[in-house]
Amino acid sequence: MLRPMSRGRTLAWPSCALLALSLGCPSADDAAEEGADSTGTDEAETTETDTTDTGTETAEDSSGSSETDSSSESSEAESESESESTTGELPAEPFCSSGGWDPGRTVALVVNFGDDELSLLHADGTTTALDTAGASSLTAGGAGEFVYYGYRTGPGTYVNRTVDRDTGTQIWELDSSWWPVNPAYVHPSGRVAVGAYPDRNAESSSWIALSPEGMALTGVEPRLVQSVARDDGWVLTAGLTDVDWRRWDGSQTLDPTYFTLFDTGGAVTSADGSIRYPAKVDGVFSFVREEPNAPEVFPVPEAQALEDMGWFIDRFDFAGDWFMATAYDGQSEDKAGFLVTPEGGVIDVSDLPTPEGLELFDFDANEDAIDDQGRLFRMFRDGGSAWVWMYEPAVDLGGPGQPLGAPITEAVSGRLESRAPGVVSLWVSSGGGDWTGAPAEALAGPSLQVIYAPDGDTESVYLPYGGEPDPNGFSFNNGRFGADGKCVAHPPVDDLEGNWLIHDFALDETVTVARPGFVIWL
Repeated sequence: MLRPMSRGRTLAWPSCALLALSLGCPSADDAAEEGADSTGTDEAETTETDTTDTGTETAEDSSGSSETDSSSESSEAESESESESTTGELPAEPFCSSGGWDPGRTVALVVNFGDDELSLLHADGTTTALDTAGASSLTAGGAGEFVYYGYRTGPGTYVNRTVDRDTGTQIWELDSSWWPVNPAYVHPSGRVAVGAYPDRNAESSSWIALSPEGMALTGVEPRLVQSVARDDGWVLTAGLTDVDWRRWDGSQTLDPTYFTLFDTGGAVTSADGSIRYPAKVDGVFSFVREEPNAPEVFPVPEAQALEDMGWFIDRFDFAGDWFMATAYDGQSEDKAGFLVTPEGGVIDVSDLPTPEGLELFDFDANEDAIDDQGRLFRMFRDGGSAWVWMYEPAVDLGGPGQPLGAPITEAVSGRLESRAPGVVSLWVSSGGGDWTGAPAEALAGPSLQVIYAPDGDTESVYLPYGGEPDPNGFSFNNGRFGADGKCVAHPPVDDLEGNWLIHDFALDETVTVARPGFVIWL
């Protein structure tokens, strides 16, 4: 039997205040201002679309055409840039040299949500400030050679603008009556998909597609865009309990072949626009990797055999094209783990060798993590401290593994997760427990460390932080990692309002970003 997952894999629609980046939500001042301005003139913000659609119908009028905003306005690519080159409040320093970018390449955005300021961050450390005069409720994103940003200019009026990634030169601009909110997704062609509310008092949002031709309203039920990377016209979206693909104009919806939330507990969406999820296929527990109209099924009969004996298949993990299932016997409390390779092979990882003198650490229900190279991470402890150990079962199933990062102590629960290629994070959320004889270098109590262990390295590089750090303020989102995991951007742990830092794992170097604001890698 399948039990609901406990690792946050189920789909959930976040409230505005809980969006992953705390982005796009109105400030108290904005909300008060909007309320004061919401007289009869603000009625144009609402949509005439029937909000009782079933989730598969699109927002179309009786003539069958998608709703669009008639105030579309584009500008020539060669129009004069309104951006301003600056090094900001601090001297500019080149950062993340391991990325190998040209010095003038824009590699990230710096978004100051408090002051509604947006800058391009170039690889040489310099910044280019973009025009956000009179802006509030800023949202931004980028891909390919394009950067998009949108903001509120007044009651019921919003600007959507796309600029050249490296120069900041405006490419097109579009006004709309829909309030765009983060996150924003940009296709390499320059088209944009962004969450949006019909007005600032609405409790439910949809998403809109923007391009030089205008705005397309794609539906009115709550949905989050997951990926716009595909070139076949499909946009991957997620709702309250489901995932699907939708056309840019909302004209067609495609559901995954086997996905059922009640049976599987959740799905993982990928940046390339595909999804991964567990499912029962022909009565056998399986993992599914699916492109639109093209599911690949990876049966795990070993896990199904245990379920037939009364075990629970209660945990699933996905990393790239690797899958992991954990089965649990509620009576004996025995556990079994199965790693599924990209080719469909199944590796039983239940009995990986335990390091001498250590025992399995019952940390976060002793949940393993895997990365997109098929490496497995597991926690072990002695009387004084615990460590993360890394195994490579696809290479050497009986190999001894190796310890990573710093030891922890006075730890009861937390989370061990793969964050990017060669990167895992270890967050201790609750301190306490029975510990004696911890080494001096152990991180005691609530702490967070990000561990970098690329291929071929026998030593790991880690960033340790103590003092009950906020994992969301640091980087539990994979988007904080750039250059294929070689660098991480994060705020100073002792000053979450300070200028962000960028740490180069490969070179073990840290640079302070010249301008204040939230760093978003492109």
